[in-house]
Amino acid sequence: MYDAAADDYTEAFFNRETLQAELHYVESFLSHISGGGRILDVGCGPGIEAELIRRKRFHYEGIDASEKMIAIARMRNPMLSFHVMDMRTLLFPNDHFDGVMALESMIHFQKSEVAGVLRELYRVLKKNGALLLALQKGAGQKLYRFPFDQSKRVLVNLYQPGEMQHLLEHIGFQVLKTMCRKPLVMEFKNDKLIVIARRLSWEHRPGARIGKNLSDCDGG
Repeated sequence: MYDAAADDYTEAFFNRETLQAELHYVESFLSHISGGGRILDVGCGPGIEAELIRRKRFHYEGIDASEKMIAIARMRNPMLSFHVMDMRTLLFPNDHFDGVMALESMIHFQKSEVAGVLRELYRVLKKNGALLLALQKGAGQKLYRFPFDQSKRVLVNLYQPGEMQHLLEHIGFQVLKTMCRKPLVMEFKNDKLIVIARRLSWEHRPGARIGKNLSDCDGG
């Protein structure tokens, strides 16, 4: 579906407005990573955030399941590395990245699959590595009209802050901060739930509630 919509998606979101909406939480995520660290962008689409991260002197790598999205990302960011890859089976070694970001790239999975994806992100992160998630705020999972083709419907999973925090802590992450923002034009009309977490060492898994979550979101 995103292959067919890749050009329209890029036109809608590869712009200053999108980066401005994301800047606060992307910079907050990067503040937990030492300069020069390796960043993996999971579900990178056309590489909207890639140049921003490169200019801040991090080593950026992006993956996406859509071949067309990756082709656009390579064209727009010729100095950086992009791969066609399924985030459920990451072709990277354990403890490889200092930071992993997944901006609305997990929203179309069945909820029963999300924990498996998060375990893969845990696996490729180094101890104390940072995780940035952008999700859809709400409850359950629903079918929505696809913004770039109104004749199609797409599954979207929805999370409250406490629900995602519980899942992450069970896997072995410590949630550092949650935030929310309003949707942009052409985005799904839910508020966006932003979560920043860090990977704990193996001996702390499964994580009990580690400490108070610093949240700017209401509900959950």
